[in-house]
Amino acid sequence: MSTKEYAISTANIAVLQAMLDAATKTGKISAYQLGEMSETIYRELRMHELVAYLATKDILPIEQAVADGLMKTMLRADARALENLVGPYRHGDVEQMADAIRDQPLTKAQLGWLDTADNLQEYMRDGADVHSTWRKLRSVVEALGLDVALETRRIEPKYKRTPGTTHEEALARLS
Repeated sequence: MSTKEYAISTANIAVLQAMLDAATKTGKISAYQLGEMSETIYRELRMHELVAYLATKDILPIEQAVADGLMKTMLRADARALENLVGPYRHGDVEQMADAIRDQPLTKAQLGWLDTADNLQEYMRDGADVHSTWRKLRSVVEALGLDVALETRRIEPKYKRTPGTTHEEALARLS
């Protein structure tokens, strides 16, 4: 079994060290604190992965400014905002990957993922996640050995935008 290793900031190393020092003295450690620390490290990793993904896309300067601002604090709300910023681009990738695998021989599970991709706008209302759909389709593309050149394509969710609000206006509220 392989272990996944994550990058960790010096601030988080200091917090972990303080927790371990306290545990050494008392012989006890808080499972809650360990869980929170693990979540923090994983959240920071996800955020770095999302920013690396955005670097592969041709995004608006205001989107880049928002992403840079979110990376300064890396709180839970920042992670959600960054996922919302990346979502429309991943949705564009989902559409392109779905087009690439459509004519390939697929398993029943892969056909289900393709169906989810084809109906993502409707399924998102019922809790379907563009990020997990993107990961699943990416794994199908890799399993089939396809080389799909993903262009920058942005597909906004139909149901999230406040009527009369442009993408730029929504981003301006974040910056």
